[in-house]
This record gives sequence, structure tokens and C-alpha cells, in this order.
Amino acid sequence: MKKIIIGGVMGLTILLFFFFILRHNNQSLELKPDVMFPTAEYRVTDSSAPGLPMLITAEGADVIKIQATSGNLLLWTPPDYKVHNKGLELKIKSGDQIYWSPMDGGNKQIDEPQDTKITVIAYHNDKQIGTSNVEIHKNDLGVYTGEIPEVK
Repeated sequence: MKKIIIGGVMGLTILLFFFFILRHNNQSLELKPDVMFPTAEYRVTDSSAPGLPMLITAEGADVIKIQATSGNLLLWTPPDYKVHNKGLELKIKSGDQIYWSPMDGGNKQIDEPQDTKITVIAYHNDKQIGTSNVEIHKNDLGVYTGEIPEVK
């Protein structure tokens, strides 16, 4: 009987040890939020959208925070399709589409630098689980394009 109890305690200890290791490894796993550009480029003068669209997803995230260095972050969704100007910072859910615009809330173009940097941070239970960076470039013709820079 004594051997069964000792064996059971040792088995439980080993099981708890592996559970702790697996749980610890899962918590330290960093996931990069995915940023996709449904439209390759955006031009203020000939676009039906309010800005350059970005579809942002992050598996397991309950909140995604987006921060831009210039321009404005916008929401433009059904059913009203009214543009909601959110400024340089915005919080969304995974799977939401947002827009970046070089315009201010009064339809005036902001005197922004050629390049804008956007940081996308995913959170789960108020803990950061991943970060991605996006750059928006403007060419001499006034065309804006988004890209995800390579990590060096």
C-alpha cells in the first residue's frame, strides 16, 4: 500500500512538472499579428475608400492596439459606412479592418513625412502576446503603399 501511495505521488509530481513546463512555454510564445493590405495602393484623389485599408488578425488576441507616427487611423464599416476618425491610436478586435489616411478630420491633407510607421500590438488578458510593424510610403505621384519591413 505504501509503494502505491509513493508511486502515485511521484507520478502526480512528474505530471505537474510537465504541465508547468508546457504552460510556461506557451506563455512565452510570441505571435505576430498579421497585417494584410486588401488594396495595394491608395491615392487621396481617386479612391472610393477613406484611406489605405489594413485587415489585422492575431490568433488568441482579445485586443489589438494600433499606433501610427502620422496621419489618422479610421474605422469605416457597415451598416452606416460613416468614417470614424480615431487619430494616431486605435484599439480593435482581431479580424477588424481599419484604414490609414493622410487626411485630418476636416478633409485637409496633413503635412506628414514621406513615411509613416505603424505598430500593431496584440494582447490577451492584458498581456502583450505579439507585435508587428508596418510602414506606409508615399511616392512622388502621391500614391501611398503599405509594407511589412523585413526583420534583420
